[in-house]
Amino acid sequence: MTTTEQDSTTTLAHDPLVGPELDTAPETARGWASADLDLDAYLARIGYDGDRAPNADTLRAVHRAHATTVPFENLGLLSGGGVRLDTASLQDKLVRRRRGGYCFEQNVLLAAALERLGYRVSGVSTRIRLGSRNVRPAAHAALLVEAEERMWLADVSVGEQGVLEPTPLVSGAEVRQGAGWRHRLAREEDGTWALQLARGEDWQDLYGFTLEPHYRVDYVVQNHFAATHPTSPFRRTLFGSRGGEETAHSLSGLDLTLSRPDSPDEVVVLGPDELPGYFRDVLDVPLTSEEADELVVIGERARADRETSG
Repeated sequence: MTTTEQDSTTTLAHDPLVGPELDTAPETARGWASADLDLDAYLARIGYDGDRAPNADTLRAVHRAHATTVPFENLGLLSGGGVRLDTASLQDKLVRRRRGGYCFEQNVLLAAALERLGYRVSGVSTRIRLGSRNVRPAAHAALLVEAEERMWLADVSVGEQGVLEPTPLVSGAEVRQGAGWRHRLAREEDGTWALQLARGEDWQDLYGFTLEPHYRVDYVVQNHFAATHPTSPFRRTLFGSRGGEETAHSLSGLDLTLSRPDSPDEVVVLGPDELPGYFRDVLDVPLTSEEADELVVIGERARADRETSG
């Protein structure tokens, strides 16, 4: 085991201030349980067979492979399932069963893989903006990774915004990716950092964050709201997104948005019976016949809601 590799199998002393399933032990709580990860299986899942040296090139390549392979989706939640963030559960869902997940699942799995490769990784919690000035809760997980004496923002769950590779933590440094996606980080007057996407001549804030470190225990608490609270959008709306070099696909309900670096977004309304094909063919999510049927039912509910509200 390396100095950065963390093992979650050690018996933990009960912390009276939290539940027994939460790891708060000082020896392990800052890590990502990477000893429990089958690294070879993870890298095969994302189609990466390159260098494993913990440098900036490997970080960029692994990040890109994950962001363009593992989709953002919440079908399991809408089908009555739950979301667990322990390494074994993440491996079973995202690696063995080749499903997707949302930010907590995706980035906690990436953190374990990067830690196993030898990187130092910490978490941050971000406030989604997407161009809005509303003060939203810090409820989106992202990572800070150290490579070659520089910090990088890593986030494989915003591929639909063209974020394919990590962004250096340098204010104003522009990153160009794929067929022309442009991103940068901007440091604001109060010390907040904003991840921005170029839309034509303008820069749109995707989210804001501070550098306060967050750990698995924090994400378990945040994930509980996202996965169980009745007002959580992940309990009410079907999402399915995947990044791409030229085109990013993002499904919300029945609205499929096709985004490209230098052109306006195109929105297509899918029919309920088109959802299984979208999940299989675009997101590359394997579906059982029962799951395909459930997708159609979810789509029919979404169409009924549109008709009622519209």
